[in-house]
Amino acid sequence: MKRGFWKFAFLLAGVANLLPLAQAATGPGTVEQQIASLEETWNNSYGANDLSKYFSYYGDDPLLVFYNERTTLADYRQMWTQAIKTEPLQSARMSDLRIRVNPSGDTAIASYKLDVRTRHAGRKTTLEQAFETDVWFKQQGEWRVQAVHYSAIAAK
Repeated sequence: MKRGFWKFAFLLAGVANLLPLAQAATGPGTVEQQIASLEETWNNSYGANDLSKYFSYYGDDPLLVFYNERTTLADYRQMWTQAIKTEPLQSARMSDLRIRVNPSGDTAIASYKLDVRTRHAGRKTTLEQAFETDVWFKQQGEWRVQAVHYSAIAAK
């Protein structure tokens, strides 16, 4: 009886010690790190005017709102491709990134402040500040942006 009890107690203690490791491998911290890295890479490609890389992060039919207007991915791609021909971005820098992950770990919301520096004709540059919220879905093992809401902050 004692021998069986100690085997069971030892096994239970071993399993209890492994649970935190299993949670760390699949928990929201790992997803948060993935999304933070994706957001950094994605916004860097945006700021570098690398449109093929930038648009590769979008899902097939995302919900998009820019400057209080709803648009489609096709229309946004066309508009943005034209815009950077005459007014390319110099940079896009994120700050105050906050991420929330759903309990199943396949949906994440990233919200942050974005400072966008644009080069205009005559070497003039402007800085636009905005808040952006992105919704990422993990489908077939890959994270894709399924919704974006971009709101410029009015100059004071």
